[in-house]
Amino acid sequence: MNIFLVDDELLVRTGIQTLIPTDQDYTLAGDARTGEEALEILPHLGNTILITDIVMPGMSGLELIRKVREARLPVQVIILTSHREFDYARQAMEMGAVDYLLKHELNSQDLQRVLDKARSLFPDALRKAVPGPVFSSRPEGAGKIIIRIGDYHTISSTRDPGEFSTGLIHLVTQIAGKAIGLKLEQAQSGVWIFSWTLNHPHPLDTLQGRRQFGQRLATQLFAIMNVRTRIGLSPPDGPPDSEFFDRAFAFPEPVVLWEDYTYWVEEEKQGVQKGIDHSGSDFIAKSLIRLQHYYSAGNWHHFQEELSAHFELFKKVHPGRNTVIQWAKKVMSLYPGEIPAAILYRIEDSLDMDELSAILAAGEQGFILQSGFQGLPPEIQRVQVFIEKNFQQTISLEQAAEVAAKSPSYFSDLFHRTMGIGFVDYINHRRIQHAQVLLTQYGDTGDLPIRDIAPLCGFQNEKYFSRLFKRITGQTPGEYRSKNRAPLN
Repeated sequence: MNIFLVDDELLVRTGIQTLIPTDQDYTLAGDARTGEEALEILPHLGNTILITDIVMPGMSGLELIRKVREARLPVQVIILTSHREFDYARQAMEMGAVDYLLKHELNSQDLQRVLDKARSLFPDALRKAVPGPVFSSRPEGAGKIIIRIGDYHTISSTRDPGEFSTGLIHLVTQIAGKAIGLKLEQAQSGVWIFSWTLNHPHPLDTLQGRRQFGQRLATQLFAIMNVRTRIGLSPPDGPPDSEFFDRAFAFPEPVVLWEDYTYWVEEEKQGVQKGIDHSGSDFIAKSLIRLQHYYSAGNWHHFQEELSAHFELFKKVHPGRNTVIQWAKKVMSLYPGEIPAAILYRIEDSLDMDELSAILAAGEQGFILQSGFQGLPPEIQRVQVFIEKNFQQTISLEQAAEVAAKSPSYFSDLFHRTMGIGFVDYINHRRIQHAQVLLTQYGDTGDLPIRDIAPLCGFQNEKYFSRLFKRITGQTPGEYRSKNRAPLN
């Protein structure tokens, strides 16, 4: 169920936003500083819980309620008030407001209570929990406009989410004009989905018209709101959902038309082996075995070649955006230490396959990312090269600190802060990764004995090696070998 806030005080709007129980299928669709601004947006939102102040510059909250009722909008109203405005609140209740909240005594329990009360007044079919915040059902014979925002995690942390959503909806409705009827279906995780119908003849009813509309929309969103976007459009007789947009992640154009995508898919299907499931967790698991081998062996050239081969495969089999994003996170998990949040956000916010490919491009050490990310400090890079050359031997903290030209205590702290993992744990993880490669290989005379693998990875004690291997991987060396052996050729 979507929520729309109206209050001229930013502090009040921000406070309410932090209290909205998002785990209960409530989502902030937007906010406004005045009643006039709210009336421009509300007709496009469908079923909405409106939380509005009473005393505001220009149109009052009472006047806003009256106009909402006159327009017969599917809106339930909650009033924000103070003790000295209680007579106004009483008038609002008489006009059909569901309940009121004391502006300066807001808390999550009271907000949850009045939201649930307002939601209960909608018909059952419109307030049941659904996957994602669906605000209005798709009208019969309606097309779709899908907008994905790039770098959304950064935007949502630096801009007011309500103002951003309101601005986006307002801009889309302005570009659409009165000839196009819009209804917001979803606003979640950087994706806005509108259904559209035509009130009058319009170029949007043609393939070229939709292409031009999408291009204009992307251009205006960048020029006015300074956001990168990927736009999807489908015609009224197109698919009832947005799956085509999700599966067009590898599509090379910034504006994805349903007709272009279906033609492209048919072309790319030629030559693709049939009967292979490229869409789920099994494919992800199998695809990582060779990547893990090349990474553990320090063979960055083949690692990058393998990444490129996977991206080319994705362009042919269209596994869907979510599957590819999960695969990318699994690739990142091969690198030692925790994945920095900034990198995870960039992966999750990728607009297309090419952008994701650039993010995953590996440097010579296999985990220094290129294109848009700062590299590791020079002293840490020197230590990385030193570890790669010597991890099969004994390496002390003092040796590494000498390579970094730092004191042991300063280097230990710097390494942990930079890599997200302690120096000793990092080396142990690197050694275990090498052991995983050796365990999946066949030697000239069969399997390499585990007692021989331990010293090849820098462990002099076989029992310690086995215990550490199980602690890190969750399996004994023998169990890992039986489940993960893969030929090298």
